Amino acid sequence: MVCVGLSLVALGSRTPSKKQWVISGFIFLLVNTYLVFPSIFPYAKLLPNPQIYNTEKISIAHLTLDHKLTNFDRISQYLETENPDIVSILEVPLDKLIEIEKRLTSFRLVSPNISLNLTSAASSAWFVSEAAQKRGLKVRDSKLISIPQNSPIPMMELDVFFEPFNEEIKLLSFQTRRPTSAVRVALFQREFSGLIDWYQSQAISNVESIIVAGDFNTAPWSSPFRKLLRLTDMRNTNQGYGMQSTWNSHSPIFLRMPIDHILCSRKFKVAYRKVGGDVGSDHLPVVATLRQA
Repeated sequence: MVCVGLSLVALGSRTPSKKQWVISGFIFLLVNTYLVFPSIFPYAKLLPNPQIYNTEKISIAHLTLDHKLTNFDRISQYLETENPDIVSILEVPLDKLIEIEKRLTSFRLVSPNISLNLTSAASSAWFVSEAAQKRGLKVRDSKLISIPQNSPIPMMELDVFFEPFNEEIKLLSFQTRRPTSAVRVALFQREFSGLIDWYQSQAISNVESIIVAGDFNTAPWSSPFRKLLRLTDMRNTNQGYGMQSTWNSHSPIFLRMPIDHILCSRKFKVAYRKVGGDVGSDHLPVVATLRQA
């Protein structure tokens, strides 16, 4: 509606005619088409290709928990059935993490090699599947970091080696504040700038295989998100798979927004990407399957 209003102002009318409303609506449609359509067109052809689907792949699942959630049966059932290689979970305080770990019998919790403070409602955790470990996925290191520095939101960095790729892979769980006020918008922008700085620092250190999963609290057509992709050259795994909205799972599908994302460096190509069903959280899970570029 802002676009429509600006269009009417540009047309110089305080009492717009039907024709001006039509023109303004058409401008509004064009703007939204420009912003949303990139999620429909893939980076590369997505038609099934036996050579692609016979190559080794690695799958990553991400889920942001609802802090009110007390029953984790649906989460564990979904992850055990989906069986991704690596799982990122956000907003998981210690008591909930213990409950989830008990239920995920086919996964191993990865703990950073420093003292943990998982009492925060915005803590992160990584799990790796036993099946992936048997295929040659080895955890090298893990640590909690702040993006940007001095941020109260702990984010977990995970270093793994995946034998089928013969590659070291760095993963990061990422979360921003919701931009619901002027102060929080400023913090939100700092967090995106911090992620850009973090990614560029990895490039300086010659780290090429990078995966970032998390709750970005913004849609892929927003200005901060598009700036992030432009300055890091990461792939949005959602591109080419349409509007895969994740929040709020309790709302009708046409009111949901795609704010949970999995991004990857150009060392990967996206073999498949999907949003899972309702697992009890207000966010839906996201799963991306990647192969080497």
